[in-house]
Order: sequence, then structure tokens, then C-alpha cells
Amino acid sequence: MKAKFLFAVLGLGYLVIVLNVHCTKIAATEIGTDLLPAVDNVYTFDTTLEVIANNYISPDSSLPYFSGQSDLAVIGSVPNDPQFGKSSSALFIEMKPNVFPTILENVKDSLYLDSVVLCLSYHHNWGDSNIAHQIGVYQMTQKIRSDSTYKINSPFTYSTLLGSATVLPSTLNDSVILQKERLKNQLRIKLDDSFGRWLLDQDTSGAYKSDSLFKEYFNGFAIVPDAGDAGNSMMYFSLTDANTSLRLYYRYDKNGKRDTTVRNFPYIFGVDGVALNVQRDYSGSQFQNHLAEIPGGDSLIYLQTVPGSYTKINASSINGFKAAKGNVIIHRAEFSAEQVFSPGESDEVLTPPPFLYLDAFDTAAGAFKPFVPDLQFTSSGAPLLGNFGGAAKLTTDASGNTVARYTFVISRYLQGIVTRNQLVYNMRLAAPNTVFYKNQGIPSFLLNNMAEGRVKLGGGNNAGSRMKIHIIYSKI
Repeated sequence: MKAKFLFAVLGLGYLVIVLNVHCTKIAATEIGTDLLPAVDNVYTFDTTLEVIANNYISPDSSLPYFSGQSDLAVIGSVPNDPQFGKSSSALFIEMKPNVFPTILENVKDSLYLDSVVLCLSYHHNWGDSNIAHQIGVYQMTQKIRSDSTYKINSPFTYSTLLGSATVLPSTLNDSVILQKERLKNQLRIKLDDSFGRWLLDQDTSGAYKSDSLFKEYFNGFAIVPDAGDAGNSMMYFSLTDANTSLRLYYRYDKNGKRDTTVRNFPYIFGVDGVALNVQRDYSGSQFQNHLAEIPGGDSLIYLQTVPGSYTKINASSINGFKAAKGNVIIHRAEFSAEQVFSPGESDEVLTPPPFLYLDAFDTAAGAFKPFVPDLQFTSSGAPLLGNFGGAAKLTTDASGNTVARYTFVISRYLQGIVTRNQLVYNMRLAAPNTVFYKNQGIPSFLLNNMAEGRVKLGGGNNAGSRMKIHIIYSKI
């Protein structure tokens, strides 16, 4: 109490500075913790503001580009998700000798093929790991450029089937011994012997003379789930890991004996081309039935990691709060959204995105902008998401189901509105792969893997899991 009277005596300017310092110190806390003033309805109050939210498909113009270095590659399919319909992802990639000219041992007719295997370094699986995928490897008929990056829904043409495999994700981290090598966390697809023989038959007068000449002979691989693939997951792979390569096993004559060897054709970032083709089909899904814009907002919000969906949020209720309360001290303002659990809809395996992201739409500028100064960065440019929020936190709903809850601290944004008459913006909530703003001086940063995660949230008028803004404030 004495502190409150002292602040009043020292004046509003000093008061705002001190409060800003205290807000910074408690930025990582939750509403209701002991570090926040107790809501006594005498000096400190709280209120909840309604929001209006609707569903939208993310436009192609907003899709990110795939990088074979910073991004994990994704292959797989989810053919029957009641909430979002069908999803699939294919990988297009070059793998070549890492040194040119490439010289194999002996002459062509003294090289004996054992096998040729396409290998991808397995990272993790999203979805049901106990349902097998049918994956095919094809020869690309369209060139893929190493000096270009492609959006994550870029299709490429392919023709000849080089090999196929039944892939059970739950077994990809098993250890196997092959050719005296112990291998783990690797997808291995054996390719046709005729392709292996073709690799042995090349020499420095042809494909093995130079990188550019090899590209003229072979465009690369398309690694594609079958059209009828019954798998129910997305598998993620690290392309720059040593476990990713085309491996050519063969024998050759040496000193009167037949020796065994292996030749690696790796993927090298910046030297070899790579692209993803992630496709969504919402036909007949719940999400498709919730795409009509409703003036009062939708009770259910469907968010799918890029390429996917987003929700636009009208928070004009902030203007009503300002008009009713005037210039108040915002101790905490938090936007929150909670998952609506749906039995029988694979929520246990098709899990929510690890992160959601909230930003604002500046109508005058015609562009999205971050919630600065609520979203802050370290000196090295890393976002302080622990302060701002967005990470999925597991909680329990009223029926005892485990659900994800997302919160964002927008206290400084609210303070700017009530104190400095700053504008109230519409907001966007999404599950991006990369957060990037053009010409705004904000570092870009990664959040989610491509196509990993989907969630059904309660909208602003959902009875059980309402999207809302919660404010703790004091009068001046």
C-alpha cells in the first residue's frame, strides 16, 4: 500500500518507468502467480475480453522456401484426417559424387555390382508410427537447380521407378548390420540393379567427368509416397547428415582377389538441388466446413502447420475496455487459446504444433507486424519466446483429456493502447515454419518443422474452451 501512495506522489512518468521494469521481470510468469499483484477488486482488478476468430487457408504467397540445410525433409502421407482431410509430402533431391572427376577401380567389366541403396538419415516421425508407408523412388525427368530454392509445394516431374519399400516408422531407429557396418536411424531403399550397373559403367569421359556433366546424365531422385499409401504420418530426415547418401556397393579384382567396397554419393547443401512438395486436400474435412467467415466468429478454429491454415482475430473489445477503464496500469495482458479434444479423430497421434505464433495486421501499411516490444530478442537475434509465449503447454480439460494450451503475453501492446492511444490491430494466429518480416528490422527465426502438427481450438464463442484476452490491471 505504501508503495502505491509513493508512486502517486512521485508522478505518472516515474510510475510508468517503474512498472515497465517490473513487468519485464515477471514476463515469464503465468497469470495468477505470486509475482503479480493480487486481484482484490479494490486496487487491482481483472477482466476477460471477447475476441472474434475465423478460419482461413494460408495463401501460396505466404509459403516458405525449403532449405536442405536448416530444414528437415519430410516424406509421408496422412490420407484420412477427419479434421483436415488429406496430406502428403514428397522429396526431390540430387545425390552425386563429391569429387570430380570420379574414378572407380579397374575397368568397367571388372566391377561387380552387389547393390545400390538410397539412404536418408532418420530424425523423427509425426503421426502414427505403427502404420507402414509405401514409398517409391523415381528418376526425375525435370532438372532441379542447386542455385535455387523452391517453395514447399513445388511439384517436379518423374518417370522411371528405380525402387520401392514398405516403411514402418517405428523401426527406423533400429540397428542393423550391413556390409560390416552398424547402421541406425536410417531409411534404406534398395534400387534396381540396372541403375547400379549404370553407375558402374560411367567414367571420366562421361557422367563422372564433372558436376555439370553428371547433371546432364541424371536429374536426381523423386522420393514419393504411393498414391494409395495407407500410412498415417510424416517422417522427417536430416539431409546434411552423413547417413544421407546414395550408397553403391560393389566388388573389384585386386591382386588376384575380389575385394568389396562402397562408394558414397552424398547430398551437399549448396551444390546439389533439393525441393519438397507438400500437398493438402481439404475436401470433405471439418476444416472445409468452417471456412465461411462468420460475423460473430466461429466456435471452432482449425490450425495446421504450414502449408496450412491461420485464423484472423478481431480484438476490438480492447477499445471497449479502454473506453470503460481509461488510462490504467496493465500488470498482465495474455491472449490464450485451448485445444478442443475430439475422441476418435486421432488427436493422440496427430498432435498439435509445438508452437503457434501471434502477430498483428497493420491495415494502413497493408502488412503483418510483430508485437514489439512484447516480442523481444537476445543480442544474437534469438527470440525470447519464453517471455512472449507460443509454446504448446499440456493441460487437462474438463473431461480429463490431455490438451494443448497456447498463451501470449501482450501487456506492453495493451499498455500502449490505453496510455499512448496506439492503434488496436486485428491479429493473426498461425503455426509457421519460419517467422519473417520484410523491411521491419526483425530477425527471422524457425518455429515448426514443415507440415508437423494440427490442432482444433476453441473460438471466441466456444462454451468450453474459449479463446480470449485476460487482463490484470490497476487504476491510476
